[in-house]
Amino acid sequence: MLAEERGPRFAFARLAAHGGLACSHWWGHPHWPALADQFVTALGNPADDRWGPGGKYRARLPAEPPDVADRARLRRLLLARPWELSADAAQWLADAGIRYATGS
Repeated sequence: MLAEERGPRFAFARLAAHGGLACSHWWGHPHWPALADQFVTALGNPADDRWGPGGKYRARLPAEPPDVADRARLRRLLLARPWELSADAAQWLADAGIRYATGS
């Protein structure tokens, strides 16, 4: 709608500004590396607070796809080339709540 009303250049600029300013859970944002590190660390610790009491949220997730199970590869892909994750891995990460990692 923005592209139709104000042109594609405006629409893309607005989306880029929004992503850069408001979406710290997006790849490319300055907070992304800390978020990715915190999330990968939490994946290796079922007792991490992010998984809820007794790790109940983590226990509800299906088995990890290979791209997620290989933590070193996952971290490399998240930091440099998240588009190379398999569709299954990307969906698993979304279901696991990567966007809610704090990066702290």
